[in-house]
Amino acid sequence: MSARRGTRTEGRRSSPRWLTTLLIVVAVVVLALVALGGYLMINSGQSGTPAKRSASGAGVKVRDISSRDVDPTAITEQEVFPGQQIVVGSATYQVLKTQAIDCQNAATDDLAKLLGDLGCSQVVRGTLKSPDSQFLITAGIFNLKDEASANKAYETIKPTLDAQKGRFSGLAAGDGTEAIVRAPTTLGWHPLGHFLAYCIVARADSKPIGADDAASKQIISDVVEGYLRDGVLGARAAGPRSTTN
Repeated sequence: MSARRGTRTEGRRSSPRWLTTLLIVVAVVVLALVALGGYLMINSGQSGTPAKRSASGAGVKVRDISSRDVDPTAITEQEVFPGQQIVVGSATYQVLKTQAIDCQNAATDDLAKLLGDLGCSQVVRGTLKSPDSQFLITAGIFNLKDEASANKAYETIKPTLDAQKGRFSGLAAGDGTEAIVRAPTTLGWHPLGHFLAYCIVARADSKPIGADDAASKQIISDVVEGYLRDGVLGARAAGPRSTTN
């Protein structure tokens, strides 16, 4: 009897062992899944935290450059060309000469009139030499009345140039730079806020520039978009809000 009891006892114990084993396996799987889910959620939360901080911009004042009414401080030569070189990516351009002048002195004929009608108060421009010295560039920023005026200029410049009713003037910077005022040029321009960034490009040897010339296109991209628009004007827009002249 004792043996049967033992046998029955063994039998009773064997059943919970199956259940216990099964429960342990299930528990391990569940815990593994919970742990994995927790890891993914924690990492997702951590990776999102810096982005939220950056987006909040806590403590940073952003300057409104949509018009001269809210951004009255004149743009300066030091702001646009602070040194003797500008660097865009791996390209270094030599700054030969800079000046701040009336807008009409940086353009001719109907293009000069257009800029005047759009409330242009000044232009800061400079003449540069390309990294390989094969091109001369006059580039600058027009200070227009407001964003609508800058966009209007952006849309109207091409028809004016196509009709040969005006052009942007080059800025000579001494011996060897005559090509920027005499030779055929190619050009580009782009607005941001109440400003219009632009540049004209000429070959230093005064030869015409082909319509598909990759080097001149890269210069326009570097100077107008990379440096003037994204660099100079981007920094102005990201700076402290201006309240005085």
